[in-house]
Order: sequence, then C-alpha cells, then structure tokens
Amino acid sequence: MANIYRDLVLRIMSIGYVYLIMECNEHGEEKYKIGVTKKNPEDRLKKLNTGNPHRLSLLKKYESQNYKRIEKWFHKKYEPQRTFAHNEFFNLSNNQVMSFLDDCRWIDGVINYMIQNNHFYN
Repeated sequence: MANIYRDLVLRIMSIGYVYLIMECNEHGEEKYKIGVTKKNPEDRLKKLNTGNPHRLSLLKKYESQNYKRIEKWFHKKYEPQRTFAHNEFFNLSNNQVMSFLDDCRWIDGVINYMIQNNHFYN
C-alpha cells in the first residue's frame, strides 16, 4: 500500500502543463509563446502580463507528465518560426495554433510509447 501511495504522489508531483499564449501588439500583430509550468497556466499568464505592454491571452493548455518533453518537441518543430528575440515566442499559422492540442496528445502518446517500450529512452 505504501508503494501505491508513493507512486501516486510522485505522479502528481511530476505533472505539469504545456501552454500556448498569444501576444497581440498595438498593430494587431500576433506571436505565440509555447511554455511550461507546474502550476496553473492562468497564474503563469498573470505573471507574464505584469509589466508587459502587450495583451496576452491563454489559448490552449495541456496537462501531462511529459510536459517538458512536449515543449522541447514544439520548440524544435517550430525553430524556423522563432521570433527575432530568440525566446519562447514563435510566428505560427492559424492551422498550427488550432492543432496545438492534437499535437500535444500525439507527441505525448509517442513519448509514453517510447518510455514503455524502449529501455534506452528515459
């Protein structure tokens, strides 16, 4: 019983979120931040809004144990679309924004498969 409780606690402690935030400037130009947090993404949005002259909106969030790996996958996938600031902001198409959650679910499944079936991946 103690092992089951320990495993549950470790699982809960390792869960986080991958989120997609849109920043819209005064000219109506949009860029998107792909990031992670262990806490509520709405709280992360509030922190990001502090001192930011542009409007930020949380568009999507995905909960997973693999949240850091999922974020890394997105950052590699969209590297050519990274903004000039070279941070976590990207210029994404409407299709890329709309497919964010589907992409999260897909790559999460791939990661889980690799963890369960490939002892070299972990």
